[in-house]
Amino acid sequence: MWMGPGEAAVRKDPDQQVRWIFHGRTGRLWHIRPEGYILRHVADRAGVTYRVHYGYNYPVGGRGSPMYSFDAADARRVAPDVIDGVIEVDPAWRTDTPEGRRIHRRNRLKLFLSVTAYAAPLIAAFVFLIIAFVQ
Repeated sequence: MWMGPGEAAVRKDPDQQVRWIFHGRTGRLWHIRPEGYILRHVADRAGVTYRVHYGYNYPVGGRGSPMYSFDAADARRVAPDVIDGVIEVDPAWRTDTPEGRRIHRRNRLKLFLSVTAYAAPLIAAFVFLIIAFVQ
């Protein structure tokens, strides 16, 4: 079953009845870049409970990048302290500082370019196959 971004962002743990929010939404809530190591560091400083979800186990060894989910009540409780600077955060990690916004935009551009570079040959091959079958 497919869930939209709003539905997938908050899930209820059936065992503990705790609501968890994933790293992207937590980053927007705290005005912090959504990289896992940054959010984990801020969560440790703020005393926010989080869980690590490891990605797919690859056949050649290793795992995918870990993803994090944070206790929603804890994350919302400390959000004003993180935003106001009570909990000290490196300015480069924040999305509401010029330096942090610049790094965040650069990271998003790098992701876009890498996905585009990966998809371009596949799209080109698909177009050539269509052209070959049409003629």
